[in-house]
Amino acid sequence: PPAATETATSQAGPVIPKLIPIESTEHHMLALISARDNQTRDLAWKALDVFVLPQNEQAPAQPDPNTPPPAEGEAPKVPATTYSTVADAALSAPGLMPQEAPAFLIRQPNEQLAAQAAARLVIEADAKSGVQAAKTILGSRLPLEQVLANADAAARERFAVNVYKAAGKEPPLVIQLLRENVANSTVAGWFGKEVAAGRVPDASTWVEGYGGESRVLSMIASQDSEVGLGAAAALVASAGGDEKMARPFYQAAANQANQTPDFAQQQWLKARQEIYTQRLQTAAGRYRLVIRLFGNAQPGMGGGQPGFGTQGPEGPGGPGMMMQPGDPNAQQPAGKATHEYIVGIMELQADGKSVKFANDTLTLAVPDAYLALRLTKPAELKNLPDPQVAQLDWDRVPTQIDLLPQTGGAWAGLTSLPDGRQAQILLQPVGQGD
Repeated sequence: PPAATETATSQAGPVIPKLIPIESTEHHMLALISARDNQTRDLAWKALDVFVLPQNEQAPAQPDPNTPPPAEGEAPKVPATTYSTVADAALSAPGLMPQEAPAFLIRQPNEQLAAQAAARLVIEADAKSGVQAAKTILGSRLPLEQVLANADAAARERFAVNVYKAAGKEPPLVIQLLRENVANSTVAGWFGKEVAAGRVPDASTWVEGYGGESRVLSMIASQDSEVGLGAAAALVASAGGDEKMARPFYQAAANQANQTPDFAQQQWLKARQEIYTQRLQTAAGRYRLVIRLFGNAQPGMGGGQPGFGTQGPEGPGGPGMMMQPGDPNAQQPAGKATHEYIVGIMELQADGKSVKFANDTLTLAVPDAYLALRLTKPAELKNLPDPQVAQLDWDRVPTQIDLLPQTGGAWAGLTSLPDGRQAQILLQPVGQGD
């Protein structure tokens, strides 16, 4: 029997017992939670709440050579510790896994061993219990990254499936990136950190979690078609596309005799442009076209200055315009407008295959790099029915102008005029009564 527990007396309250230490795998409590008798076992699991596993327990340097390797979909076998013994007892219990097991493990002092044991409950338990264990482990702050990084592909995928189900979400195709057959997987480590922090990653964040678009794109050619499909799904989601678009894109990019990184890149640019074009269907409608001017005209300035979307001598946008293409914040110039022209009402038409203004007032296109309405011929702005707007030197604006989505459904683009001023082209949505 264990030694009598010490007690700590609070001056303001009752005597509070300390937790009873379980110091080795031979402790009688670990036998009781594995008892064959149902009543004994159930009572032992409930009583386990007043016990604590060791803080400084060290796993043996080498596993037992007689221990068989893990089956596919199981967590890596680790030498027996009090932590793994608790997990073994929970997983071997008849029927559903004891509901006390995950909560007990995540509050134990040795976080690394607790992470290993708790992850096993998510991966190896029956379907219902695995989801319940995932609910408990979400936000636990345990160091799950190394556990998942070293698990096999099937185990990582099973862990992710149960995490998404625990959050009430359908597991997305992107989790198949976890099947990548590499040791110390970067994406598995990232996913473990997210789960430990209480976040279930949206499919659109997996490209960043994997290390960027180029890395994900390289996985399209993976020998494992499931990994390739997961990579395609991650790219599609990063552009805001529907998951059902992933398979056609994957087949186009991967199932070609001349498959090369450049070819895959070309297919992705094409697919991404199609995604943006489809997304723009929700933008169809009536807009008020407003043109604002900023700054003062500089007499004698000749030649067009680089506008948004071109590489000027000081970066994208030209001198003093350190903006990144696709950044909505770059469309908001500093200071107040010196002039504002309300040109009129424009109707944007979008059917999922193309976008245009009614009567083709201005020529539009959709970029393949980010979501935007691109004015491909700025010179057409001189044809608008506003004499003051028509007098501006649009002919010498040398670049296309991208109108990017703003809050409230507006679209805005910024460019530089030859006289040194900046011009903002703004589309403001109008209601039925306007």
